[in-house]
This record gives sequence, structure tokens and C-alpha cells, in this order.
Amino acid sequence: MSSIAQVLRLLGDETRLRILILVSQTPLNVSELTTILGMAQSGISRHLSHLRKMKLLQERKEGIWTFYQLAQKESGQRTAFALELFAGAIGIDERPK
Repeated sequence: MSSIAQVLRLLGDETRLRILILVSQTPLNVSELTTILGMAQSGISRHLSHLRKMKLLQERKEGIWTFYQLAQKESGQRTAFALELFAGAIGIDERPK
């Protein structure tokens, strides 16, 4: 039960939800997220760290850049629960692969 509470707390933050919505459309790097959200790099990095720890995001390195996108459902039961909850809340049927 505590892992469900952790996921719900994590998804209860508006900035983290905005990040998830953005990366559900296309993979983005920290620089792009700071520009779009108008936040400092340190704040974006902190939110990304929380989302990565809960396995809601996956990283892809491309040269000097790290791009973030939604994790795949197969990442684990807690991740699948959180992603289904998130997808249902924003009305998306399928995440990009």
C-alpha cells in the first residue's frame, strides 16, 4: 500500500504532471524542459530525479544530451499502475514506444 501512496504523492505535483504530459508527446532533454516550463535547471532536474526513481521515466543518451520519455509498462507493477493512472487522467490511449 505504501508504494501506491508514493506514486499518488508523486503524481500530485503539478510540475511533475506537466513534465509527464510533455514527455508523453515526445522525448525531451533538460534544456528543452527548462525552456518550455520556464523553470531553473536545478528544479527540472530534481523533478526528473523523482520521476526516474519511481521508474516513470526512462533515459536515452544521444551524444551529450539525455532525453527523457515515459517508461514502458513492462517496467514493473508499480510503474504500470502509475502510468495507467496518468494515461487515464490525461486521456491518452497509448504511449509512444
